[in-house]
Amino acid sequence: MERLKFRIHPLFLVIGILTFFVGVGEIFLCYLVTVLLHEIGHAIVARHLGYQLEQISLLPFGAELSLQDDNFTPSDEIKIAVAGPLVNLILIIICVSLWWIFPITYYYTDLFVFSNFITFVFNLLPVFPLDGGRVFRAIISKYKDTKTTEKIVSVTAITLSLLFFGVFIVSIFIEPLFYMALVSIFLLTGAFNFNKNAVYKRRIFSKDLQKNFKKGCNVNIVAVSEDMPLYKLVKFVNTQNYTIFVVYDKSNKLKKVIMEKNLDELFTKFDSFELLKDII
Repeated sequence: MERLKFRIHPLFLVIGILTFFVGVGEIFLCYLVTVLLHEIGHAIVARHLGYQLEQISLLPFGAELSLQDDNFTPSDEIKIAVAGPLVNLILIIICVSLWWIFPITYYYTDLFVFSNFITFVFNLLPVFPLDGGRVFRAIISKYKDTKTTEKIVSVTAITLSLLFFGVFIVSIFIEPLFYMALVSIFLLTGAFNFNKNAVYKRRIFSKDLQKNFKKGCNVNIVAVSEDMPLYKLVKFVNTQNYTIFVVYDKSNKLKKVIMEKNLDELFTKFDSFELLKDII
């Protein structure tokens, strides 16, 4: 895996320093290690699938992995999203197993297990930019168009946000749970930043076409339906051939010819889940 860059948000440093002043620095460090391992899990799977990694950003409420030109297919997005929580789950299992074998380790790892559990559960919420939201969105996109998918994910985020805020309101009369209000705001922000966080971008067409042309290469002609999403064209592209897509409508009438060299431009202009008939 290539070396990852790290970017630290100023507020992250402020929060870190404050935790040590109020005597909870150990908790801060524990969660820091937890979220870093969580993001490294994403990075390992993303790198394995051929995505170019850029940096891990330490933010006030967690960490975020950035990729260069990252545009996932739904199946890849699910694999990468699941990798983070899976790392947390594996760490929990390892530590709890150690408690049974060497009980004394409980006193050194209990907080680490708790931080992994919270990170695991929180990221399962079906709201962007959380991993559960990415999986939720990817699954729905296989059966619904882009606008419907966006609406379903946004409504889900708003509903959960109101639910957490409701818990906060009720807690005021018992024992205020201010973190519930923070979670509510975080989820609501995700609902209105859906387009920004919805999909990663991927550098798919970085091969040197001129180099292939000079030595000669086969031309791969692929007939596709106009009802096919843009992202599905990716699976037909490879480094050995030059691919030409012939798009037909429902009556088998030729609608458009798309050259491989034009794919970069299409992925830049349009959402990867848009149907070809809405693009051509």
